[in-house]
Amino acid sequence: MFKQKFLKLKKIKNKFLILHISILLIYTIESVSAQYVMDNAIVTGNSINPSVHHATAKKLIHTSSSLQWSFVKDNIRSMESRHPYLDGVAASMNGDFSKNFLMLRGDKLWTEEDVQLRTVSEIKWGKYTDNFVILYFGDSLDPGFFNNDKWAIINRNAEMVSKMIKAGRFKGIFVDDENYFEGSHGWKYDPAWYPGYTFEQVKSQCRQRGKDFMKAVQSNVTNPLTVFDFIWFGDHWNNYDTENGRQVLWLAFKDGMLDAARSGDVFVEGNEMAYYYQESTMFTDIYNEFRLHKFTKYGSADLQDKYKTQVQIGHGIYPSLYYGLFRWPHTYTTEEHDIWWKQQLYHGLLTTDKYVWIWSERWDWFGDQSLPLTPNFSSIVGEVKSKINNQQGLNYDLVKSGNNWAGDLTKPTEKWRVSTSPQITIISPVNKSTVKGTITIKTKMSDPVSRVEFYINSMRVGIDSLPPYTAKVSGLANGEYTIFARSFDAKKQHLTSAPIVVTVGKSNE
Repeated sequence: MFKQKFLKLKKIKNKFLILHISILLIYTIESVSAQYVMDNAIVTGNSINPSVHHATAKKLIHTSSSLQWSFVKDNIRSMESRHPYLDGVAASMNGDFSKNFLMLRGDKLWTEEDVQLRTVSEIKWGKYTDNFVILYFGDSLDPGFFNNDKWAIINRNAEMVSKMIKAGRFKGIFVDDENYFEGSHGWKYDPAWYPGYTFEQVKSQCRQRGKDFMKAVQSNVTNPLTVFDFIWFGDHWNNYDTENGRQVLWLAFKDGMLDAARSGDVFVEGNEMAYYYQESTMFTDIYNEFRLHKFTKYGSADLQDKYKTQVQIGHGIYPSLYYGLFRWPHTYTTEEHDIWWKQQLYHGLLTTDKYVWIWSERWDWFGDQSLPLTPNFSSIVGEVKSKINNQQGLNYDLVKSGNNWAGDLTKPTEKWRVSTSPQITIISPVNKSTVKGTITIKTKMSDPVSRVEFYINSMRVGIDSLPPYTAKVSGLANGEYTIFARSFDAKKQHLTSAPIVVTVGKSNE
């Protein structure tokens, strides 16, 4: 996906300046987003849904624009053996990033050969249980949301994708709503495209199209579907949430898909912006931003129950930025690349509801090794997953330097630093214990701190600036929960504790 993005950016003289400006905008345009770590809102226990957030069994998916399903069919055993820490892969519908297979074109009916029905049906999956089909949903010379003939073709093609999901035993689809080929963007509202219709009428039509599309994808699949989105609410290219936003209609379309979602179907906000995170706090900040603000503000009011119970938050990681293809942090050493990689994996898996996905321009892990990966690159994946599965801490946080929150990695003054203090340990409750519906979190510090933030299932549930640094949370429903804390000192150093997992049993009597 980002191969095309960076090819476009190369046409701009100062591509890094443009990229970093776009990254920074997400932190400055919106009043809520601009606060992030300074927005110390906390939530009550009864607002946390344990069915959405998986305390254990986090999943790591590798995606690429160059992966071919025929390669997977012929090499699945060696793939799973070489990288046993992955839980699945995602690739384009026909294994080819081509504008001939864009969902919004709606100009031809796809065949079983187009979706490689026979090829995917012959894949002998083993360890890789969570596999996805990538669908490209951004480009269109004619948005045509009121064109019934066009959408009849799109929905027929969605039914063919449904056959592919069933044949390949896929978990679901990975949708990408960015445009790569055409000058127009199908999810932008342009009054000239819709003469005689109001903005609200167009949004309503988009929502209906989303509902019909989801039903078509469900048509051959009885198992619950997972619908992944590269980037749903966290758009970093334009301010999508106004009438002039480039992706404003995408929100309505996704609401329509949620309308048609069955009880077991799950939607995942993929949070592509995590590609650029340079500090551990950014993962929890964006998680709380989505749950507290994005979902409630931009998700339809009549769908809030589904947003709470059927929408997960994931994170994307982009090693190509560090390990070769784009390599824009020129000031970093090889060892520092691995430090960043380990941090991204750890905090991504710690804070995600279930999925972390890795994007590669080339299928470097299984193919030509074209990216200059360090010797520790793959072993880090196994190390981090082991730490997460065994509730171990990473023992360092990355902390931003300089004045730019997003971090301009080409400038030494903006380079992150490694923080190993203040050391913090959760001493109560005990890991893997069963507790009642009220939890009192108690911590122990190695050094003086200015505050401690407490998290349950990645939601901030308490902030304490006075010893003994505790938080009490009541009203938790039965289920599993991940608890961790983060200590901050006066010099803005911080460290995240090892997480613990507890099971809430019956409510207090």
